Amino acid sequence: MAPKGLFKVLGPREHDVIDAFWELGRSTTVQIQSRLPHSHVSTVSATIGYLVAKGFLVKEETSRRCDGYFYTPIITKEELMLQAVKYMLEDLHATPGERRRLTESLRET
Repeated sequence: MAPKGLFKVLGPREHDVIDAFWELGRSTTVQIQSRLPHSHVSTVSATIGYLVAKGFLVKEETSRRCDGYFYTPIITKEELMLQAVKYMLEDLHATPGERRRLTESLRET
């Protein structure tokens, strides 16, 4: 089965990692891993690499060699939610009228 909605944008592990970045802001791999105690640092590092490749994080070197890199989120939670909703509407073949009603309904909440 093809991924739907949010999981077209991010996998479950990527979602956990980006959530930690939104909470902490600019961070190192170790700082993010400390927020995800059940994840190994190499798994977190690989996931961060995927998020950089997807354009959700930027990578910058730290001034101290032992710290490795800092990563900063460049997509907000709201932007990610919008992208996920767009994918969901595409998956459901929503008509322009259905999209408009959904938008109106969301504005009311």
